Amino acid sequence: MPVGSSWPDKVYMFNEEILLAQAKYGNDTVRVVNMASMTIAEQASLAHNSAIFLTNHGGGSAVTKFLQQGAAAFIFYQDGLGKFDHSFYESTDYFRTIWVTVDERQHINRTMALIDLEVEKVKLEWPNIVAGN
Repeated sequence: MPVGSSWPDKVYMFNEEILLAQAKYGNDTVRVVNMASMTIAEQASLAHNSAIFLTNHGGGSAVTKFLQQGAAAFIFYQDGLGKFDHSFYESTDYFRTIWVTVDERQHINRTMALIDLEVEKVKLEWPNIVAGN
């Protein structure tokens, strides 16, 4: 199973979101990884232990299947390319999917407000899971 990106020229990193999330929630709470350097077992474990999961749309986002009930997945996708696997993400009832287009990424305050909202929802399912808040 491929774990890298099949569209390396369309992969966007989350530099601003990472810095803002680490400032708000702490370095111990926000984990940043290169999924392409991990085995599928490591990726599954990471997803299983994540309350909020940010990923680019594509093969790497497939590990969202391992999220726990009550978690949230932010799927960043390219306008015009469609939401592949849309049926899967929209039919899951154990985690929430939040779609964000790459064009919306310029509105970092909106993205961070969505992340904050999902953190609050996750805290209802998993009390005390988010430190530094």
